[in-house]
Amino acid sequence: MDPTTLTLFSPFQREIGRYRKRIYSQRDFEVYIIRMNGKEENFISLFSFEGGSIYGTNAVFFDFDGYDAIPTAKRMYREGVERGYGVIPVITGKKGIHLYFLTQYEKCDSFTYRNASRFLLNELLGKDIPKCVDMHVVGNIRQMVRIPNTKRYNLNTWASYLPPYWDKLDFISLLQFELGPNIFEYDISGKRMKMSSLPTVVDEKEKEDVKEDVNVRIDEPILKKVLRPCLYEHITSLNPKHHVRVAVTIDLLHLGFTKDAIIDIYSRLGWIDWNREITTYQVEKIIEGNYRRYSKRRLEELGICRNCVCGVVRVDKS
Repeated sequence: MDPTTLTLFSPFQREIGRYRKRIYSQRDFEVYIIRMNGKEENFISLFSFEGGSIYGTNAVFFDFDGYDAIPTAKRMYREGVERGYGVIPVITGKKGIHLYFLTQYEKCDSFTYRNASRFLLNELLGKDIPKCVDMHVVGNIRQMVRIPNTKRYNLNTWASYLPPYWDKLDFISLLQFELGPNIFEYDISGKRMKMSSLPTVVDEKEKEDVKEDVNVRIDEPILKKVLRPCLYEHITSLNPKHHVRVAVTIDLLHLGFTKDAIIDIYSRLGWIDWNREITTYQVEKIIEGNYRRYSKRRLEELGICRNCVCGVVRVDKS
């Protein structure tokens, strides 16, 4: 295994893959990559586990996507390197950029990680955060990240490391690094901040959000109107089971909701494991499958439906 991946994800007591399977060693990690590289989208938890609970991390993760993503990521990378941080850049295999700012490995809760993320954003980009910075990942200790040097599912590209000088390259030049895995030597001897020692920089609203462990939920009354009662009850819980998410997605597609509308709704339900990339991938796979709606009997078999009226009310969603 290359030294950069070892640096980012050691110790290897982590969750891995679409279904967040728990792994316990570097060997488990390597076996997963050998078996699943290119066969599914490959993700690993940013935080390690200890004693069955979320423990800590040695990096602060940022995701840049959409308009102005690359120039914004370049600016943050450049500012970070100039200030002496160890920064690892990754191209996602599409048009996104991931940056890892190396920190001291330590036990870390939601508040501490959110505060560290905000500290870096304020220091390197200013308080007016560009829209291309995915704020859903900021402070999320349940974040799953794309594993660098892995092949994208159904694509001829790779999520791969970028060279230390990537910020000096144009867009076309960057695309060559998506054609396969890459190994580079980075200067990671710089300062590694201790997240628990940073001054508090999150604003009052964010403090309240963090007190709820990043689980603040926004009610979606539209769902209550269109979903079967049992599905509504489960999908609005903090951590719905996978088959619940599948069943709800199928129902919403049959009701005429678009992929983007479904993802937007899910992004505001406060799931503790919310991840836009994974959710988008799963919704797209369901669309490809063109599945029929689950029957009441099937919902009962899955333990979702218990003595409820599984009718669907069709409403005008405008």
